[in-house]
Amino acid sequence: MRKTSLIVSIGAGWLAVAFATAAFAQVPKGDRIRLQVDPVGKIDGQFVASDDSSVTVLSRSSTLQIDRDKIERVQRYQGEHRNWKRGALIGAGVGLTFGLLIEAVGSMEGESTHGAAALSLTICAGGFGALIGGLIKTDDWKTLPVESLNVSLGRESGIGLTLTASF
Repeated sequence: MRKTSLIVSIGAGWLAVAFATAAFAQVPKGDRIRLQVDPVGKIDGQFVASDDSSVTVLSRSSTLQIDRDKIERVQRYQGEHRNWKRGALIGAGVGLTFGLLIEAVGSMEGESTHGAAALSLTICAGGFGALIGGLIKTDDWKTLPVESLNVSLGRESGIGLTLTASF
């Protein structure tokens, strides 16, 4: 069961009424978004405006107006995160692989290292991978429904009063 809210905003010289469904969050104007658009592909830019038929995005080079029917997916930028765990796991996997290869080659030649090389390479490579993963930052995106790019009614200036009634 969906929860629907009626939001009435009254400000200096304007009145806006909008219906919002609690199942999704609205994307504020100015937020960085990524759209998957058919047949163009991914468009990364700043959310500017929307209406019943289109969404306006400011990309690096120009302002784009995209038909809502063409938008397949919306993602909102959540910030950056470091990759400590992933780097450590990849580094440990690489270290273990090389350690096992050294152990296998050593046992073919009649020398046995008793797994010390495999263990030491796993630990060293895991630590090195965690260090590199911690230095590398990647963008974090949250997928939202297309409806989160709601129609914005009213002006953006003025002092406002918001009344929210859930039903």
